[in-house]
Amino acid sequence: MHLFESLIEPAAALTVIPEAAARHSYGGLPGLPVGTDWPAYGGTPMTLLARLDCADLAALLPETWTLPASGTLLFFHEDTFTAAPPAPGAPDGPGHDDGCRVLHVPAGLPPRPAPAGVQVIPPLPLAANRVGSVPPYDAPALRDAFTTDPVAAMNARDLAEDAAGRPPRHQVLGWQRDAFLHLPGLRPLLQLEAEPGTAWGEVVNVSFWLPEPDLAVGRLTGARRYLEVA
Repeated sequence: MHLFESLIEPAAALTVIPEAAARHSYGGLPGLPVGTDWPAYGGTPMTLLARLDCADLAALLPETWTLPASGTLLFFHEDTFTAAPPAPGAPDGPGHDDGCRVLHVPAGLPPRPAPAGVQVIPPLPLAANRVGSVPPYDAPALRDAFTTDPVAAMNARDLAEDAAGRPPRHQVLGWQRDAFLHLPGLRPLLQLEAEPGTAWGEVVNVSFWLPEPDLAVGRLTGARRYLEVA
């Protein structure tokens, strides 16, 4: 196997579709179990960014999916972007914050009305499709692959791009999208670009990350958030 081919990781691209009965959604309201509080940060309820169907993703990514094979993943974050990054010298390093929460809940729960003052993003149905995810261009491993065989590496690089030469707007697992990002010990779980109904200012991508040991066993409590700024 060519060095570059060994770097390709299976991922799921999430695409906005017209069908309201899609398995996944961007924004909207969450289904929360009775007795589960709406997630909050600093005492303020957070905004739901995405709802993902675990069964669909487990079927798409059987060799890499370590999270529950049933139920729903809910991705919340604080939309004022005031969460502080880790202090210098912290074990998990700089560049991200804890202004988020990822919950696993049973599938099919009725939507919970949002608390007063919470921004509700107009829901957009999403479809998931399997793609090959490759490292960003400045990743050391990718530089090695281009040095070994630049033609093969460039051809394989096209696997992760659409007809317009762009990577997926929204992606589950795989490599990070930001070519300048290095978060040692963390792996991306979900990367989202802004859609209509969101107002992120200079922030163009919100992503959720897990420590590598947590992702390996499907543990969600250590989720971190990274903000890509234009």
